Amino acid sequence: MSKDYCKYHPLTTARWHCATCYIQVCDDCAPAGTDMEALPNCILCNQSLQPVRTGPVVTPFWLRYTDFLRLPFSLPGLGLLLIFLLLPMFAPENLLLPAAFVSYALLALIGWGLLRRGASGEVSFPGLPELGQMFAGPAAPLALLLAGVMTGLVLMTQKAALLAFLAALVFVGALPALLMVVARDKSVASLRQKDSWISVFQGVRFLYLPLGGGAVVLFILAHAFFGLLSDVATPGVAQGMRNVFYGYGLWVVFAVSGYCLIQFQDALGFEGERGRNKVRKSAVRRIDTNTAKLEVYLKEGMYDKAVSHLRGLAEKQRNDIAIQERYFQLLVFLKDKSGVAHQGESFMAALIAGGKGEEAVQILTKVRLVMPEFRPEEPAVAFDLAKACVECREFARAAALLDGMHQTAPHFPQLPEAYMLRAKLLSDKLGQSAAALDVMEYLVTRFQKHPRYESMRGFWKQLGGKDVSDEFH
Repeated sequence: MSKDYCKYHPLTTARWHCATCYIQVCDDCAPAGTDMEALPNCILCNQSLQPVRTGPVVTPFWLRYTDFLRLPFSLPGLGLLLIFLLLPMFAPENLLLPAAFVSYALLALIGWGLLRRGASGEVSFPGLPELGQMFAGPAAPLALLLAGVMTGLVLMTQKAALLAFLAALVFVGALPALLMVVARDKSVASLRQKDSWISVFQGVRFLYLPLGGGAVVLFILAHAFFGLLSDVATPGVAQGMRNVFYGYGLWVVFAVSGYCLIQFQDALGFEGERGRNKVRKSAVRRIDTNTAKLEVYLKEGMYDKAVSHLRGLAEKQRNDIAIQERYFQLLVFLKDKSGVAHQGESFMAALIAGGKGEEAVQILTKVRLVMPEFRPEEPAVAFDLAKACVECREFARAAALLDGMHQTAPHFPQLPEAYMLRAKLLSDKLGQSAAALDVMEYLVTRFQKHPRYESMRGFWKQLGGKDVSDEFH
């Protein structure tokens, strides 16, 4: 079976198909929603995606017929057949018919486990945990139905052997189709629907001839062996042998029918339990929805949607450096000068909050290449960025970031601290004592009730500031 590959990840196998956009995508490009049982939606058109059937290549059942014929002879199978052989021998003769009904029902239940294994591509006997689940779904009603038919054929044999034999041939020939209808639709009630039978025959087509024919041959051989031995056996032993011969054939037919479901899964529209579980579990390992959407938008050239998408994320997650950087880089790529300046401020704030002041200064340099007069609009960002510049020994840039803050942000709570830093930079690092004195004049005049007023006043005097009392000395 050939593989389809994701449109956006050419080396990744596609798992989903969009019938509206006519594209195939992988799990990463089909982000899961809140309901893990629901199908994901296409990022481009928001319509439900459909799973792509990419099952493994299955060896045709007619090339593995020996595997199916040997299957009941596995150790668990032999043990069960031995039990079914011995049970009727200890049952009273007047209870042999009810015992036969129970035996056929149990044989069919075990056969359902073989069918489920075959439907996953495995030709092996089910383990104990799987046999413990054999009453789930349509298994029990199907087992009762088959047991009723087989018991009825036994009764018919006692009155009209030839008619019972011919009826059994018809039943066995149709048995593989019956099993596939129930397994595909997961309901015994679907046997009453003509369309279900037709779809199975149309899916398997002429290959149903060896399938149904093989079931008939198995029945004839089992019937012949039983006929040779039953003449010399007691009723209990005869029923035990019937259980063994018919049970063997029944298990082989169940296993082959299940294997045909996966071999013709596309034609039959069959989706096994493992496939559904794999789809559900894959939703857990998918990447973040926002990342998937953004990647698709960018690869499709839908930059307006990408910008809008990232803008919303950046506003909601202001301290997420990865999102802020992605948005900033996209605006740089699109040469959006105003957007670069505005987003650059948010990006630098996220970097500073993350302890990456040096990188924030580098972004400031890039932003000023686009807008030389750029200054952060938020005074807190400007103050933090100035402190980052000081750590990088870019004193002139730090002082410039704080210039005029009393006009642009007169009510900024940290204005005194910001201007103290600017004054010290001007005085100690840049040799501009006069400018530093002007800054301190403003501080000691306006913030006389500030907790650090005495400290500001001392530095102001150190720079040469004089108050009225000093003029009389």
